[in-house]
Amino acid sequence: MSKIKPSVLLVGEAPGYKGCRLTGVPFTSEHLLMNNMAGLKLFGKEAGYGLAVEKEKLLREATATIIWETLLQHHIIALAWNAFPFHPHKEGHEESNRTPLKGELLIGEKPLLRIIDLYKIKRVVAVGGKAEQTLGKLNIQCHKVRHPAQGGKRDFVEGIKKLKENYLY
Repeated sequence: MSKIKPSVLLVGEAPGYKGCRLTGVPFTSEHLLMNNMAGLKLFGKEAGYGLAVEKEKLLREATATIIWETLLQHHIIALAWNAFPFHPHKEGHEESNRTPLKGELLIGEKPLLRIIDLYKIKRVVAVGGKAEQTLGKLNIQCHKVRHPAQGGKRDFVEGIKKLKENYLY
């Protein structure tokens, strides 16, 4: 990302159990991180990515696929981060997701501000309500799009399209 110099930051809620929890990269899956995606020159073994534990069957994550396909379609390369950078899960069940608690979102504030400053981000897109709340609390102007999970794909795609037309020039 330091070579690409993105001016857009996508902020999610927190790492999901099938994606960023395993890869360390927001809005990715093992499959996307290691194999990239046609037209995207960002991830893959040839870009130097690897997994902490090598495995034959790589997990895919629908949200990651939807997000990067949509960004590609609209010629957007964005930096991605989460309001809470660690994976919140139900107690005793790491392969679950839960909404970050208020205190957990507080933990994520300083790293989020640092990412925005470090990359000189000009435009911030909140992917979902928790991201929007965190950004608002930090007085960071952002535009919200629907998170693509749980039936939100169409609204997410439409939201990115509108942002590209009106905000991400």
